[in-house]
Amino acid sequence: MREDLRVLIDNRLLRRYSIMNDHQIELIHQLFSEADRIKLPLWLQGGWAIDAKLNRITREHEDIDIAYPVDCSTEFLTLLNAFGCVVTEQTNYGFLADRLGILLDCEPCIRIENHYELEGLPPGTCPSEPNGNLVGKPIRCTSWEAILWDYFY
Repeated sequence: MREDLRVLIDNRLLRRYSIMNDHQIELIHQLFSEADRIKLPLWLQGGWAIDAKLNRITREHEDIDIAYPVDCSTEFLTLLNAFGCVVTEQTNYGFLADRLGILLDCEPCIRIENHYELEGLPPGTCPSEPNGNLVGKPIRCTSWEAILWDYFY
């Protein structure tokens, strides 16, 4: 394939994904910015974490997967409520919430000494510093090991 044609196709796909994902990206930026302001660590998981770690949008996303500290559940629920999110279902690993048709899949992580981990996964799942970038915003994501664990175990 000619390089200029490949670039044109890539740009059209990126624009298509951008249009489909704009609302989710905006909500991620808002939630994570406010969480940072109130010193509530959050981690992006799943597909959006992959995209943030790759620093590019790879596909249309069906939901936003977020890890939050279980010892800060009240603060996290208050944050979600402030953005108009409504918890719709308790799951065996956390809960689902909805904001105007955007699904948030939320999973608690636990404190181990001075850091957080997703329970039952290899160590290092919730790094303290941003390790991804989502459309210009540095953002904390769960580790590659945690992402792979989600998809393959």
